[in-house]
Amino acid sequence: IAGCYTKSAFGRPSTTESTHSLLNWLVAGDGKTLAEWSDLKLAPADIADKWATLASSCTPHIAISPLPLAAGIPVRFARPSADSLMPQRLPPPLRDGWRMTSFSALSHVASNGGGNGGGKNSSNSERDPHGSWGIRPQPVPPTLPADDILRFPRGPSAGDTLHAILETLDFQNTDDWARLIEQGLRSHPQVMRGIAPDLQLQHQSAMVQSMLTRLTDTVLADGIRLGTVTRTRCLHELEFSLPAPRLQAESLDALLAGAGYAVPPLQFKKMEGYLKGFIDLVFESDGRFYLLDWKSNHLGYRPEDYDATAMAAAMAEHGYHLQYLLYALALHRHLGRRLPGYRYDTHFGGVLYLFLRGVRPDWQDPAGAPAGVYFHKPEATMIDALDQLFASPTAVPAPVATSRSRA
Repeated sequence: IAGCYTKSAFGRPSTTESTHSLLNWLVAGDGKTLAEWSDLKLAPADIADKWATLASSCTPHIAISPLPLAAGIPVRFARPSADSLMPQRLPPPLRDGWRMTSFSALSHVASNGGGNGGGKNSSNSERDPHGSWGIRPQPVPPTLPADDILRFPRGPSAGDTLHAILETLDFQNTDDWARLIEQGLRSHPQVMRGIAPDLQLQHQSAMVQSMLTRLTDTVLADGIRLGTVTRTRCLHELEFSLPAPRLQAESLDALLAGAGYAVPPLQFKKMEGYLKGFIDLVFESDGRFYLLDWKSNHLGYRPEDYDATAMAAAMAEHGYHLQYLLYALALHRHLGRRLPGYRYDTHFGGVLYLFLRGVRPDWQDPAGAPAGVYFHKPEATMIDALDQLFASPTAVPAPVATSRSRA
């Protein structure tokens, strides 16, 4: 529809809206800008003359005719008889295409006893997909300080809060901690019962501050103390994608069981695609590279709740052995491509899983091992077997004996 029309404006007929339309501007604007056209008061008859001139110069491609006033003629479609109808044959099912999956998806399948493991876990956290998070019903000790991280909220959301803080942290620049802590708490707010709303942020900041101080002062493994690790030797949230041409749960289960790793049985269908993940932290110390994962699981209020026995139970329950083996393989391949002369035995330091609530300089087991610190370096033969399993569609590596972890 082109030209001008009349509509009611403040109870009176008006053509102002149509005379300023963009379509009429294209025909009757005579080189004026849109702003100039909006201010121009052109009569409908003048615009009609412009349309008539355009139509006469473009005959027969453009013609002007009045709008039809008669009722439209409905289109009638011939309907086939019921006897002529027959069902369509279903197309053959499509084979599964390559997909992206993750440790969360694989472990979610294992814990729920079925599924294909190819989808995304309902939780938005890649780090700890299990709902229980090792929560054990214990009364809060009355002597526990108000700012102790053991009082911090529990669950996946609380874990995301602590991760958001730790992934931005410079362990040595303590002057910037307060800002980063507040930033993380504001981006992932937590609500604590019994604390006034206006004091929530201040109270939780004190909790996290004390946790970080203990964390960076604790000697972890191989004499490592995070407080001495510079930011230039840290790589936070290292993303990886491991190609898996035809990974089968049975083969992976057999390899893990043969090496003595306690992992819930995997039940995903054959996987073709990529296994994607994020390593919380990779850092270098004395020429060796370590991968580190933060765990906010609440295992209890006592030092013994974070000793080697308690951590071993949590590691097995949540399938964390499989998680760090996948991370170790990804880091092994990464270093092999980026580090000249790389050798696993020489340059790969090991795996550190830190249960944040229990890592404290003064919490140790009778043997002197730090509480909350799970350390393990997989045997090179295990990483090679896992590498072979992921690299070859037909590879079924023989079980590999390995030494167990130490905390």
